[in-house]
Amino acid sequence: MTNFGQDLRDGLVLGALIAAYWPDDSSGQMLSRLHVRPASARHLRENQEMVVKALQVRMQGGMT
Repeated sequence: MTNFGQDLRDGLVLGALIAAYWPDDSSGQMLSRLHVRPASARHLRENQEMVVKALQVRMQGGMT
């Protein structure tokens, strides 16, 4: 990563970190639906929303 704003914009890097840290969780299942090659602003937004939702699910379940 060289530019946080650009590198985190599509949600893929953060999604990959979450999936690696919590691999067998329902949040990981959600993250498997990320657009790997987002082709539009809509795809970027959907990725960002999915990452936030995965974090929310994980936080509601507690940190283990």
